[in-house]
Amino acid sequence: MKIVIVSPSREVNEAIANHTYLIADALRMQGGCEIKLKEIDKNKCEDFRCEATTYEHFVALAEEVNNWADICLLQYHKFAYFGYESRYILAFANSLNKPMITYCHSVGNDPSVNERSVVLSLAARSIKMLAKSQLAIDFLEHFYRVNPDLLLRLEYGIPLKADFETSSYFNDLKINEKKIIVSTGYLNPESGYETVINALPSILNHYPDCIYLIQGITDPSEKQLRGEEYRKSLLMLAKSRGVLDKIVFDERKLNDYEAFGVLKKADLFVAPNIKEQNLFDDSLTLAVGAGSVILSTPTWYAKALLEDDRGQFFAFKSSSELSQLVINTLRSSNERKSYRENTTLYGSQFTWDKIGHRFLKICHSVDNEMLEAVKTKKGLILPELLPEWKPDHLLKMYDGNALLSNCVSGVVDYGKGYSLRENAMAIQVLTLAAEGKKEEEILKRCLSFIQYMENEDGTWSKGLNYDKSKKQGVCKFGEARTIWALGSLFKRSKTNDIRDIAYSLFNKLITQKNGFTDIHAKAAVIIGISHVLEGGFPDSELIETVKRFANNILKLIPEEVGVKWQWYEDKLEGKYGLIPLALTYAHNVTGDNRYLSAARRTCRFIEKLLFADGVFNPAIQGYTKEQVKLIRGDNEQLADEAFMMVACYSKLYQITREPLYLNQLSKTHLWYLGENNLKKSIYDQSEGGCYKALELRGVNPVKGTDSTCSYWLSHFTFMDAYFKELEDK
Repeated sequence: MKIVIVSPSREVNEAIANHTYLIADALRMQGGCEIKLKEIDKNKCEDFRCEATTYEHFVALAEEVNNWADICLLQYHKFAYFGYESRYILAFANSLNKPMITYCHSVGNDPSVNERSVVLSLAARSIKMLAKSQLAIDFLEHFYRVNPDLLLRLEYGIPLKADFETSSYFNDLKINEKKIIVSTGYLNPESGYETVINALPSILNHYPDCIYLIQGITDPSEKQLRGEEYRKSLLMLAKSRGVLDKIVFDERKLNDYEAFGVLKKADLFVAPNIKEQNLFDDSLTLAVGAGSVILSTPTWYAKALLEDDRGQFFAFKSSSELSQLVINTLRSSNERKSYRENTTLYGSQFTWDKIGHRFLKICHSVDNEMLEAVKTKKGLILPELLPEWKPDHLLKMYDGNALLSNCVSGVVDYGKGYSLRENAMAIQVLTLAAEGKKEEEILKRCLSFIQYMENEDGTWSKGLNYDKSKKQGVCKFGEARTIWALGSLFKRSKTNDIRDIAYSLFNKLITQKNGFTDIHAKAAVIIGISHVLEGGFPDSELIETVKRFANNILKLIPEEVGVKWQWYEDKLEGKYGLIPLALTYAHNVTGDNRYLSAARRTCRFIEKLLFADGVFNPAIQGYTKEQVKLIRGDNEQLADEAFMMVACYSKLYQITREPLYLNQLSKTHLWYLGENNLKKSIYDQSEGGCYKALELRGVNPVKGTDSTCSYWLSHFTFMDAYFKELEDK
């Protein structure tokens, strides 16, 4: 059997690279295997500076695997390859026509949108998805929504024996005749080594010949950010506690066989990690295999691994509890012997020869039926086609107060000031992005801006001039669009304070004296209310508002299916996807199928016009029901129209699960990226902004906050539809 293992290089991720070599060795132990390693080193590949080259590289790699291998093992970690959560590895997975097994090295209980999309994509293309612990398996099922039938636990693996002469190692460190307490692994603030150092004075009062050996280098990511600050802080702490001569730092890189020997020789192994949500710990696994006497904090992984008396626990950061535990354990040789026997027996299940045998068994279980089933899972939505989340343009439009409206040819246009609607849209985008601290800061400032737009008489201003004076007049659709955004924020935010503010503003807007009469405003209000209801706030009055507004819309749409003009106005005025989108939300809230039926009819009607030339083209403003033939004049193709239709198709797919809607959704979103009649992208790759529109002969140079937000809202809706498609397969 020919097996290719695709993995990051040591320079990118040393732990995964080590795991790759060990798996390769384990498979070779079984015999009958040819193994090839394909290491990807994004740190050294100069060609990977542009997305097109990156995509092509992974497609070419897939072809190479297709031509040689029988099966592929992909070592996945969200920071191992290219793009957010290594998204460009999907180009490889989708071009592969050989069975693939994915080993998932990074799992969490709160995956980002990007991470979940990549993991689900790989799961859809894999015959099996492996993880190192049962907890990681559970997380993949519950938080990533991976099909449990795909998931298998395959432990890290431990050496058969300590193939390492430890006496010379300990002689070099001048600690051969000492009682050795050891901790191994990367040094970073989560390691918790200061807990052991603080416990040493009490331990040394009872066992003055104890030595604390810290074996490992500073975590590369920690070193890049802060250098050796953490190691220096440990040295300073040891000096202040008077135990500097009782601590040995060994910065040599030991392989698993060497580390195994050190752990076997030491009297105690201490894992003082202070991060409870650890799903895996290579050092702890090796310590179990080595038959160590283990003292650990109760991380999630440790609690699962050390049950049934395979170790003892002390509280996070509790040096007093640890010191007493060490003293008691060193005092009882019988207790130590019992723990060694328990860990050795348990660890013997996971020696590398057995791990290799289990993996090979998985490979041999592949049949043609399984491979064909995986091939049919390739979907209509391909997330690797999309650019990464890039907030640069929105950051440029943010001046510390709120987001300015316009930018022309790269220069911010201060004369347009700030808009209520656009800052509301930005809130919605930043809620969906859920990324860094800067985005969170802008979101909060946008909320403050919306608060400030409320006037003393209970009305709302439509924006601010650059001199901070409020703009004259009101914009009811802007207010309704703000209700929509606040509802989305209420539904999705994980922070109670933000949810409270969002609902407070939502409630003020929805209950103001001057109600909503415009049909588009009513549609946006329906969507906003639906988000609040979906966010866990049942309210009969809100449901009645949805019914009332939806019935107002319904009266304007012909009931007879045979009527050709299935629209709510005699002349097309824009916001084409908004009305059918609102009706789908009304259907979700009320269960009334009349709304869904009208949504589908209006959607079918408008898409015949929007796709009249075979590609999405929203330049149909002014077309009337009296016109026999659609004539596209010099109308602009506005960015906001694509988002509205993408949202409409996504919601219709969510309700009906009809693949046609996904196909139309994909075509519509890719309009932003150049799949339009001019073959020009209006999305700006350089800073993540979006131009206002396509004109008759080119791209409108205005790059607005509204058009940029429309692009990103369409982008995240595209991803949401992708999740739903995967869950249906």
